[in-house]
Amino acid sequence: MIEVSELIKDSDFAESYAVHRKQGIWEKGRFHWKEKQRFYYTGVIQPATEKELEQLDTGDRQKFVMKFLCAYPDEIFVTQQKEQEGIFSDMIECSGKFYKVIKVKNWRYSGGYCRAFAVEVEHGDSENS
Repeated sequence: MIEVSELIKDSDFAESYAVHRKQGIWEKGRFHWKEKQRFYYTGVIQPATEKELEQLDTGDRQKFVMKFLCAYPDEIFVTQQKEQEGIFSDMIECSGKFYKVIKVKNWRYSGGYCRAFAVEVEHGDSENS
């Protein structure tokens, strides 16, 4: 098996970026933010290829999509399926722009890395994002 996690952090290929993570819960019909965190990662950042865009929902293909790779133990999340989890899609800040994660491919146990696709958004610290 090829171990790519070292290449992902290699300074010849990698860049730094910030991952913003929000968690919260529903109480009495209103959503309350309980925790906001910021993590600093180093990894490969590239525009998504045409073939990778084919794997995304049609509406997301119309937006500018970037690909972010990180090596474990770093991890990127998309909105959890279970409402009680209260974890929402990470926002990634890179070169002064913000991107909302829309899809994550996880190779934690067979390669030691994570690949996330994210679309550019207007701003990243909105309570609605």
